Amino acid sequence: MATNRPEYRDPKTPRAVKVYTIAQESRYLIVENVPALGLVENLLKLCSSFGPVQSHRLLDDHASATNYCDVVWIQFATTAAARIAKRTLDDKPFFSNLLRVSYAPEYETVDDLRGKLQERRYSVTQRVSYNKRKDRRQSKQKPPSSSSSYTEGTTTTTATMMPPVLGPLPKESPSTSSSSTTTTTTTTTNAPKKRRRI
Repeated sequence: MATNRPEYRDPKTPRAVKVYTIAQESRYLIVENVPALGLVENLLKLCSSFGPVQSHRLLDDHASATNYCDVVWIQFATTAAARIAKRTLDDKPFFSNLLRVSYAPEYETVDDLRGKLQERRYSVTQRVSYNKRKDRRQSKQKPPSSSSSYTEGTTTTTATMMPPVLGPLPKESPSTSSSSTTTTTTTTTNAPKKRRRI
């Protein structure tokens, strides 16, 4: 996070962006700052909404463990469930304390690491093949280019718009008889329309 940012550019809540690689992600999470009021079952109930929790335990020898705050180690069934749980629970209020959730790849075995990499390879392959199918479908269903002109049979008609006329409208001459009015109206319907002021 930047420390030399000018005061007027400094946000009210500090934000830092961190990108996790597949090697840093894990299905094991460490949840810190849990109030020491016997709330582990409530935390597990909250975590089980993201995916099945296989095991858990309290870490009394962790550096963040105090008399007032517990540290809980949680093992999820999949890395995807742990990823969603970490993203959702990190900095979330839990009984008046903000939870701090972090990955714990140091608890992984070789089989866990192998399964995680295979799962990632499979998901990337699925995503790439889905995108290829989607592109193929879009190229087949590509509509003809749309423009202001359209074709009816063999004639092509283009829609045009007349520009507005600025200035006073021309005055019409007063007519003396109604028959002359009807003749002028019939002739004006065949003649091009006069431009009106907008």
